[in-house]
Amino acid sequence: MPQTVQPNEPVVIRNNAMIGIRAFMVLWDVLLGGFTYFFERQERHDPHLHPAGQSILGLLLLFGIIGTFWCFTRPRTVVTAAAGSMLVREIWLWRRARERRYAAADVFVPHLEVDEDTDGGPYFKCRVWLPKGRMLTVSEGFKQSEVEADRRRLLAVLGKRS
Repeated sequence: MPQTVQPNEPVVIRNNAMIGIRAFMVLWDVLLGGFTYFFERQERHDPHLHPAGQSILGLLLLFGIIGTFWCFTRPRTVVTAAAGSMLVREIWLWRRARERRYAAADVFVPHLEVDEDTDGGPYFKCRVWLPKGRMLTVSEGFKQSEVEADRRRLLAVLGKRS
């Protein structure tokens, strides 16, 4: 059941999607490391293995490096909205967290965006437009009702209409 929000009560929305992505990439890298070790060990015993295996392993390693770099350089966000303002906190693993405060009049909350996940299923995002054309994903997930509830709570506390 969606929570009702009083206009003077702050709303905190944590977008923890990056935590799951980081965990997946760590698991991917560990498995890929084990597979690389196994492949190289087999290569020493039989140097005439097919070169396609080396090419595929090289592509998987490239994907692992790029994916790990991408996910560990993206912040986790925490948005705290109160009457008249919104505080955005971006938290990185390797550098200091950044906090910025925006007036409610400078924030635009559009309708939910619907993307597709890798299996073709719907994936919902609540994004917020900030000054200078910056866009921030506040909430995301597979359940439309949860993401829509976050959006409605954010709109209610900022005093905006949907």
